[in-house]
Amino acid sequence: MGRPWTTKEQADFLQGRSAEYKEASEKKNYLVFWDELFLAWFSAFPEPIPPELQNIAPELWSDEDKGKAKKRIIQRKAQLRDWYHNHFRVDCRVDSTNAVDKLLKLSEKVATGKRARKATEVFSGCFYQGSATQETVQTRVRDEAPCDEAGELIKEDRRAKSARRMKIYDEEIEAAWKQASDEQKAEVEAVIEEARARRETEEDEEPKTIDQIEGLRRLPALMDAVAKAMQDTCGWSFTILAGGRGPAGNVQTASYHLGKTKNGHTFKNAFKEFDSSIMRPWTSFVRTVCEENEVPCGPFPPTEWTSQGGEAPMHGYHPPSTWDPAFDITNNSGNASASPPPQMRAHNATSSSPESPKDANREPATTTNVGGPLASGTREDSPSLQNPDGKPAPTAPLHAPATTTNVPNPTDLQNQPNGLAPQNAGVRGTREDSPLLQNPDGGPAPTAPLHAPATTATTTNVPNPRDLQNQPNGRAPQKPVSARTPNDETCRAAQGSQELWLTGALTRLRQGAGADWLEAVDLWEQIESEPTSSKAKRFPTDNRPAQVAQWFAYGRSYKDDPDIPDVIKYEQDLLAWWNGLQPEWPRSAGPLPLPSYSAPDGHDWSSLKITGRSGLLVVMVSFAWWGKAVGISPSWLTASADLKHALDAMLSEGKEGTSQSRANRKRCRDMHVDRENATFAKQRKQLRQHAIPVLAQRKQPRKHTRPVPARVTRSSASGAPRSCK
Repeated sequence: MGRPWTTKEQADFLQGRSAEYKEASEKKNYLVFWDELFLAWFSAFPEPIPPELQNIAPELWSDEDKGKAKKRIIQRKAQLRDWYHNHFRVDCRVDSTNAVDKLLKLSEKVATGKRARKATEVFSGCFYQGSATQETVQTRVRDEAPCDEAGELIKEDRRAKSARRMKIYDEEIEAAWKQASDEQKAEVEAVIEEARARRETEEDEEPKTIDQIEGLRRLPALMDAVAKAMQDTCGWSFTILAGGRGPAGNVQTASYHLGKTKNGHTFKNAFKEFDSSIMRPWTSFVRTVCEENEVPCGPFPPTEWTSQGGEAPMHGYHPPSTWDPAFDITNNSGNASASPPPQMRAHNATSSSPESPKDANREPATTTNVGGPLASGTREDSPSLQNPDGKPAPTAPLHAPATTTNVPNPTDLQNQPNGLAPQNAGVRGTREDSPLLQNPDGGPAPTAPLHAPATTATTTNVPNPRDLQNQPNGRAPQKPVSARTPNDETCRAAQGSQELWLTGALTRLRQGAGADWLEAVDLWEQIESEPTSSKAKRFPTDNRPAQVAQWFAYGRSYKDDPDIPDVIKYEQDLLAWWNGLQPEWPRSAGPLPLPSYSAPDGHDWSSLKITGRSGLLVVMVSFAWWGKAVGISPSWLTASADLKHALDAMLSEGKEGTSQSRANRKRCRDMHVDRENATFAKQRKQLRQHAIPVLAQRKQPRKHTRPVPARVTRSSASGAPRSCK
C-alpha cells in the first residue's frame, strides 16, 4: 500500500465525519453529506494557487487557468470520495451479495497479521515529503507520459497511470536509499527496531467504548447478511447465540433466528422451553466467561452432536423453515434465575407493522406433551404428534373414565390456520356445530359421559381429531379429511404472510426519504394485501422511463437500481407516465395530475388499482429510483404527496367496495335461508295435510250399537215373561 496522500490533520478531519458517512451509506443517500463535506474541506484546506497567479484576482485569470483550477477541484472531490470508500468499505457493504467473501478475505487478512515495513518504506515516510526525490518523480511522471507518432499525448486510464507512477516511485526511492547518508540510515533502523519491539511487547487491550457501541450497532446487520448468504448457498436455517459485556459494563446476551415453520414461527417460538433450557444456560456461561458470579440455572438439557462436532441442545419441534430473521438482545444485568427479562427488538427485516409477525402468528399456549404446536393434517404429516423414535404418540380412548387432561382452549383452536373445530364440544357450542364430531349420516358421534366417575389425575396426550378417524375406538367410520382445506390461502393471508417479492420490495421502498413517501409505502402494502384488487392487467408503456424495461430485463433486482444518467429527463418521463395512468377526471396537461381524489359518479380507481408484480409495484419502484437520484427536492416532495393521496383514495374505495360486497353476501345468504325455509315449510305442510285425516279419525268417538233393552212384564195367567214394544 502506498503512502497516504493526507496529512495527519487532514486524516483527523475526514475521520471525524465517519459517523455521518455511515449514516448516509445506510440510507444510500450521499447528496447532503458530500455537499457539507466539500464546503468544510475547501474552507479548511483550500487548493494551492500557482505562484504566478497568487497576486492576481481570480476574476482576471485566463480561461486556461480557470479550467486548470476547476480540474484540480474536481480531482480533489474524487479523491475525497475514494478515501471514504476505501476506509469504510466493509462497514457500508455488509448487506451486499458478496458479503461473505468480503468477511472471509477480512478474516484471512487479520489471521496473517501485519508485516514489518521495509527499510525503503520507512525511509520514504521520513524523508520523501518535500525532497528532491519527490520532484524527480513528478517530473518523470509528466515527461514520460505515452505519446503517439505525432507527439500527441495518449489518454491513460486511471489504473495505467497509477501503475506507471508507482513504478517510477519505486525506482527513485530505491536509488535514494542507496545514496542516503549514515545519519538517515541510522534513523530508519531506529524506527524499524522500535516497531519490532512494540509488536513483541504489545498486549491485548480492552476495546474502546465507542468502538464497542459501533460494533454492537452493526452486529444485527452483519449476522443477517452472513446467515442469508449461507442460507441461499446451502438452504440451512440458523439460530445464533451471542453474549458479553455491553458498553455500560453489564452482561448482555443475544439470539438470532433465521428460518420459520410453515405456521410462521422461528425456533424461539416453536420451542416453548427456549428461554429456560437454552438462554438461561447460555447466560450462565457468558457470566462465567465475563468473570461474574455464576447464577445456578438448573440441570442442562440433553444434548446431541451437531454437524460441527460440538454439543448443542436439541429439544422440541424442528420442522423445515423459511427465512425471516429475528434478533433479540436481552439485558441480563439482574438475576438470571428469575423470570425472563424484557427483550428489546434490535433488528427486524421483514415487517414494520406495529404488530410483530411473531406476535400475530403466535400459536395458542397448550400443555400437551407433544413437544410443539398443534398442527393440521394426519399424524404422518405432523412431527409434533410423534415420539422421538417416529412412532405415534399414545392416545386415550374416548370412552375412558374422565381424567385430568390438558385440553387447549376451543376459542384459540378456532383461530388455527388448519381450520380445526373445537375438540371438546361440551365446552363451547353443541355437537351439531362441529362437523368433525359427527357421523357421515349426520347424527352425533358417541361421546364420553360428562359426569363419569373421577379417577386418579393423570396427564394424557390429546390427539388431533383427524387422527382419531383410524383409531379402533368403536366410533363410526368418518370420511377422510384432507390435510389442506380449501381456505388455506385465506388463512395464510389472515396470518399476515407475504410473498417474497413483496417483502423485498418493501425493504427497498422503505429506504426512501420523506414522511409522505413512507406513508405511501404503507398504503401500497395495504392495497397489495386486499384480495379484491385486480392482478390480470398491466399498465401502458406510453412515456414510461426506459429504466423500467432495463429493470425487467435484469430480473427485477431490489438491490441494484438502474442507472439514471439524466435525472431531469427521467423526472419528466416518470411524471408524464404517472399522469397518463390516471383515470379520466384527474388527468391534466401539466407534469402532475389534478389534485382531485374523490371519484365522481360513474367513475372509480379500478384502472389504476392494479396489484401484483406488474401493477402498482412498478410505479412505486420508479418513484423510489427518482427519489434516490434527486434527493429531497420540491418536485419529489410534491409528487410523493400526490402519490400518497391517490393510494389513500384507492384504499378507501376498496374498503367501501368490501363492505358493500359483504352486504351483498349477507343478502344472498338471507335469500338462501329463506329458500330453505320455504322448502321446509312446504314439506311440513304436506306432512300435516297427510296427517290430519289420521288424527281426525283417531279423535272421533267410537259408535256403540247396543240392543235396546225390552220391557218385560209378567203374565198373571201364565206367569211367562212377555215383551212389549
